[in-house]
Amino acid sequence: MNQAIKTDDEKLAPLREDGVVQYINKKYEPDPEFQSPIVAGKEDPWTSWALENDNGFKMDIETAKKQGLPKSLELYNDPGYLIYGLGVYHQLHCLNRLRKSFYPDVFYPNMSTEQVEIHKNHCFHAIRQALLCHGDISLIYWWDPSFTYIDDDGTERYTEDYLQKTPRERQVGLHASWSSEVQCRDLDAINTWVKERMVDPDKYGGRDGD
Repeated sequence: MNQAIKTDDEKLAPLREDGVVQYINKKYEPDPEFQSPIVAGKEDPWTSWALENDNGFKMDIETAKKQGLPKSLELYNDPGYLIYGLGVYHQLHCLNRLRKSFYPDVFYPNMSTEQVEIHKNHCFHAIRQALLCHGDISLIYWWDPSFTYIDDDGTERYTEDYLQKTPRERQVGLHASWSSEVQCRDLDAINTWVKERMVDPDKYGGRDGD
């Protein structure tokens, strides 16, 4: 019989200890802000989000030991405190790096091709591991909302266009949809907890949102 191994995420990790891990019901929906074209000189919402939320946080040494957290470096400008981060921020950082690598002239005008490429394989692998680990079981489906309409009696009916198509014609060229109801961890609560303990970036040379 296989016995599950407890990971750091399942131990009394800081966020669980403080009751921060909560769940909210959401729906996957397109967000135009994060799908908008890249425009030089225009504020980039991905980078703005990272600068606002992607923070390292500090934990005093005794508390870290008591909670059995992995070893980490002591902050040289905050003696007695260790620095930690969260996997979700690392994964979003990697996704953003991959996205930016498609627009090197906008985001990395002073970097060589080698410098831009160096992060890619690491980030692909980090995101792959996260996706496989969390195993999202929300449903993907193939349907066009224009296939149906609501009549005057409030009954859903198929459109003439749908009825005149063959089964093959209904399927060809149809894109997958992922607008499913899902249960997500409340990231606002997580962000708030981290910000209350965040490492002051001005003490360590600032940050650039990458």
